[in-house]
Amino acid sequence: MRKPQTYRSPWAALLWSAMLPGLGQLYNRDHWIGLLILLLELSLNFFSNLNYQIILEFNVHPHSELTHMNLHWLMFYPGIYSFSMWHAFNCAAAQNQELQLQGTRPTHHLPRLTGLFIGLSIGLLFGIIWPYKQFPILSGLGYGCIAMAVGHALDLFLHSKQSV
Repeated sequence: MRKPQTYRSPWAALLWSAMLPGLGQLYNRDHWIGLLILLLELSLNFFSNLNYQIILEFNVHPHSELTHMNLHWLMFYPGIYSFSMWHAFNCAAAQNQELQLQGTRPTHHLPRLTGLFIGLSIGLLFGIIWPYKQFPILSGLGYGCIAMAVGHALDLFLHSKQSV
């Protein structure tokens, strides 16, 4: 890993990746992985017709238009989306830790919010597979929020057991 030169906000990196996967990595100056994730996101978005489905769902046109969405491509999207946010957040935190420890012996950086992002990925995927009233995007977000809370609670519980 290269030597960081300036502070990078983990939350800003996370929010950039939430807006468009890959932008958080570009914010962290991880250009190659940022461009790779950005290319994957744009490809999955295009081949799955995700934006078209979002427009239809927010304009309340369910049922007949699900045939325009390609679920084979869309099933990869939650993993890329969640990984991008997790990676951007943890890389920014690791870079900041290295900034603080320059000149001293570095310590091992533990990944943070792992349960939260694993839960988000699983919840989004279940929302796509089992859409509520034929709204896969909105049900994916709903299931994603619930699974994200459960994953984060489980992660906190497991870390509290390890520290005892």
